[in-house]
Amino acid sequence: MEKYAAKIGFILASLIGLSLVILFFWNNILTPVVNITPSVGTNDFMDLNYPFRYFLNKSLKGGEIPLWSSEISSGYPILAEGQIGALYPFNLLYSRFDTLTSANLTFLTTYFLLFIFSYLYLRRIRLSFFAGIFGAIGITFSGFAVNELLHFGILISFAFFVGQLYFLELLLQTRKFYWLLGMSLLLGISILGGHPQIIFYSLLFLLPYWLIFWTIHKRPFLSFVLYVVIFAVLGLGIGAGQLLPQAEFTINSTRAAGLSAEAINRFSFPISDIKTYLLPFSNFDPSHTLQAFSTNGWPADERYVYPGLLVLGLALLGLLIVRKRNIYTYLFAIFALIGIIFSFGGQFITGYILTLPPFSFFRIPFRVLFIVNMSLAVLAALSLDRLTEFLGQGRQKYYLKVIIFIVAGAVLFADVKYNAKKLYPEVNAKDWYKEPEVVSLIKKNLTNQERVTDEQYFYPSIKILIEKPDLWDNYNIHKNLRYLLPVFNNLLYSIPKNVGAANSGGLKVTRYNDLETEIFFEGLKFDRQGGATISDSFVFLNKLMGVRYFLSTEKLQHYSLIKVKEFNFETGQDPVILYEIFDYYPRIFMVPTAQKATAEDIMNHLLKVDFDPMKVVYIDEDTDWGAKGGYSATAQFAKYTDQEVVVESQASGDGFLFLSDTYYPGWKAYVDGKEVKIFRADYAFRAVPVPVGEHTITFKYEPESFKWGSRISLGTVVATLIGAFVFLGVEMAKKERR
Repeated sequence: MEKYAAKIGFILASLIGLSLVILFFWNNILTPVVNITPSVGTNDFMDLNYPFRYFLNKSLKGGEIPLWSSEISSGYPILAEGQIGALYPFNLLYSRFDTLTSANLTFLTTYFLLFIFSYLYLRRIRLSFFAGIFGAIGITFSGFAVNELLHFGILISFAFFVGQLYFLELLLQTRKFYWLLGMSLLLGISILGGHPQIIFYSLLFLLPYWLIFWTIHKRPFLSFVLYVVIFAVLGLGIGAGQLLPQAEFTINSTRAAGLSAEAINRFSFPISDIKTYLLPFSNFDPSHTLQAFSTNGWPADERYVYPGLLVLGLALLGLLIVRKRNIYTYLFAIFALIGIIFSFGGQFITGYILTLPPFSFFRIPFRVLFIVNMSLAVLAALSLDRLTEFLGQGRQKYYLKVIIFIVAGAVLFADVKYNAKKLYPEVNAKDWYKEPEVVSLIKKNLTNQERVTDEQYFYPSIKILIEKPDLWDNYNIHKNLRYLLPVFNNLLYSIPKNVGAANSGGLKVTRYNDLETEIFFEGLKFDRQGGATISDSFVFLNKLMGVRYFLSTEKLQHYSLIKVKEFNFETGQDPVILYEIFDYYPRIFMVPTAQKATAEDIMNHLLKVDFDPMKVVYIDEDTDWGAKGGYSATAQFAKYTDQEVVVESQASGDGFLFLSDTYYPGWKAYVDGKEVKIFRADYAFRAVPVPVGEHTITFKYEPESFKWGSRISLGTVVATLIGAFVFLGVEMAKKERR
């Protein structure tokens, strides 16, 4: 009878959870809408996850795993970056739909999983059905979780962390080994589709939790160590297809040595923001000033932690009323406190920990607040469950309890939904993502893989905020600024750009980031009078990268710039101007000779513009290859895709084929089918030696990290599933013998 009631409860909880998730995303699904961040006019969903999802779906529909994108930062290991989630099962399943539908299905699935895992966990720690529902609402729709509308990966990791916690309780209470395999499977899936920072922090929670209850259950410490090792090996093995490329990228990125203490502490949770647990928008600055833009903008807009007044009040009350100070009350109170202190970063002595590996690889330590929000919701559910126990037994009192829980759940949901929509108001998705006129013009004229560059989206945003504040609340100004092709949005239109990753703040290829930073932040300068200037190095680097078009809101004067068209807007904001860069270099060309130089010297040559890249290519290594005497050559693309480039060349002597794509491990080059060495050329690009005559040069992206990672993932999944079936079979056989 008890099992039957549990099944009925699960079905009912699933229906309630699904209904609430659909209600929360009703406008996203029906209208459809997307959620804007009003303080900056954009956010990571609109300008990162949505374009990534488009690129993922396009690649998968074309029968290709999106390992590399040629359209970001002159080439970028997009799978290794981690946020595209190319191997996550639900992403694979939803790739058949259009981008917006795919994104909405991901939201629905992830929030539903978070809700149902939360419910199951709370029931497993012996909370009543209604307390489980109330706690699941608190975990799923408040604070951290609703803030992560911006990041699929973070939500996925959060949901599967709660799932692992549920399976851990099953393992502790039933001692059935297959629950350990289930934990490993969820960890692996989380790695494939989630966010490494959340996974790392969740393991820091899971392991002491595990050890505490292992000890309470009087299980041997050595068996705990063995189980943890099995869990880690299987989980990491399942996630290896994502994990190995990500590790390779980290080694070859600006994160290789970790972040500086200054960079880490910049993204700490200010102690003064504690009040936002009670008043979520108390720190919002309504003035139209640069200070307000800074105060309200990133990363402040991602520090939303509001749990709902009811959850906060009940959580604090629960510390006083839960009978015998329930062990879960102690535990979650401690984890909430540790999480808050940890989020403060350098504001406490404990912030030193964040400067040590592997903590130092993550730049936003306040993301640990998911532990705090979850802990508060669990404490609130424990408290409400205890409060209703005081009512006693009987049919009428039971109905009164039901009414209390229904009202409490409805109040909590209404509270957190209202504030979440205030945090991220809705705009019409189809209107927002309508193809800008400038895109049509650029796509019509781009040939031979030429690229586009632009100024930062935030420069004109700040200018509008300060000089024309009356426009700021009109979302059309932000939609119009999409004419600048904000980073990653070019993926929506298959327009190659030489910038993107430097502005995203995520993982960046080490040397290429230096060049991109020079272009994006140093080469284009804005003065206090509202004007702008560009440096010769800015123009030269763009030329070298095969950039034909430059987008800006500034009227610029430079001998290399030709104004193509000015796009004016009815809102009255500054127009977006399309410039053509005169005499840009082709994406591929032949060079007669190479010269060895240090990285520092090569960078100086690029900044001083003191060499002709079509006459000499600078590399890091010695070589005696090159033309002797006069030299003439041609090169043209025969094929260009994200993961394969084919070039036809003809030369009067030995030389080098220069390709202005990012140098990165995993790329291999072949001349007439024979593999040749790829040199790191002109600081961050590629060059291969090509002999005299006519030849076909092929570049292929074949990373060993993905090959081995995907093999390990597949093998570990098969082994885990076989193990689970074996143990389940043994369990069933035992039951039959009884």
